[in-house]
Amino acid sequence: MPPKENPKKYSRIFGVVTAIVGVLMFVVIFSLAIYGGGNLLIGLFDKSSIFNNEVDSITSGDVSILNAIEDFIKQASSTQIVATSPVALPTTTTNYSDAPYSDTQYVIFSLDGSRSLNMWNETRQFSKDMIAKGKPIHFTYFINPIYLITREKAKSVYQPPRDRMGGSLIGYANNEQDVKNRVEQIDAAFVEGHEIGSHNVGHFNGSKWSKDEWIQESNSFDSIIANVQKNNPNVVIPAWSFGLSEFVGFRAPELGVNNNLYKALAEKKYLYDSSGMRMPTKYPTKDKDGIWHIGLGIIKVKDLHSGLNNPKALGRTSYVLSMDYNFWMAQSKVKNVAKKGTPLWNSFYSEMKDAYLDYFNKNYEGNHAPVVIGHHFSTWNDGVYWEAMKSFAEDVCGKPKVKCVTFKEYVGYLNSTVK
Repeated sequence: MPPKENPKKYSRIFGVVTAIVGVLMFVVIFSLAIYGGGNLLIGLFDKSSIFNNEVDSITSGDVSILNAIEDFIKQASSTQIVATSPVALPTTTTNYSDAPYSDTQYVIFSLDGSRSLNMWNETRQFSKDMIAKGKPIHFTYFINPIYLITREKAKSVYQPPRDRMGGSLIGYANNEQDVKNRVEQIDAAFVEGHEIGSHNVGHFNGSKWSKDEWIQESNSFDSIIANVQKNNPNVVIPAWSFGLSEFVGFRAPELGVNNNLYKALAEKKYLYDSSGMRMPTKYPTKDKDGIWHIGLGIIKVKDLHSGLNNPKALGRTSYVLSMDYNFWMAQSKVKNVAKKGTPLWNSFYSEMKDAYLDYFNKNYEGNHAPVVIGHHFSTWNDGVYWEAMKSFAEDVCGKPKVKCVTFKEYVGYLNSTVK
């Protein structure tokens, strides 16, 4: 007779195999959560804010931006390298030509998203108030037209690359009246002199897309804009005051880019991309496809969290992208913990404003490289970043030889001097 099988032996082997498979699955899922552009990571921090006005055009993949900054700073082994080396995401193209030196200090303010109607009102009113004070400022709004269709309509009119029909990482319009209200805000902003740019449709990270997939997403962007009345037949939506040719600027969701993007932008007749990162005193560059690269600045934040009575933070210098989300991440790990009027809120406010002023002053007193600021349609930490940005704008716009302009205006200047 053959020897009897030992059930305990096979039970132990099965247990070991199950454990290994479980660990591998965890690693894969966790990696996808961070790098795949999903909402899981932010969901762990604040589930209630993913699909409301607190998180407008942000997904968890943006966390990788901070990692890219940290990697660059670690590689910068001397002050000279930090001061002179350009910064861009690893997959960006090469063969750049530099922008010319400017005697004017350009400051460019932009907002990603477009969902919050309150923020549309506030930003437009702030511009009007600044103009009345003799400190003119205009914004570039990088919009997501997913907010111009409802969830149900998206299922029939929007096919994102490599995702389900109607997919979105940032939600949809609440209803057709919501769409009408948003169209009125976008159109009014354009009429008032602001720029409307593209942030793609559903906020997907395209860093692995082909050129055709970038074109596909851009065509969806155009189609939703052009067919906003057709897609919302139950309300009367006023006609746009502008055509699709007005869209000449782009910022990639999660700053996820590759060389295929620039070929697609050139084919679509775009003039610039503001998805990159570079040291604050570096001028923009123009690539072989004719696209200007006007990156956000990697700026210093001194005494991070010094207002928290943390001795270890005093005197410490951190590096943050010149964008509100990155301050939110660095200061409170994308959790809303500060209330206006408290020492913590005041600390966050001062850290951002001081960092922006340091960025501006070094350029204003130095080589006049443009100061590029990127914010969102969100009021994280009880509005501290929006308030700090407004205060910064009050201080610098209107100074001698300072122009607070849109990207499109700045690129118009660049193209008038560089052919």
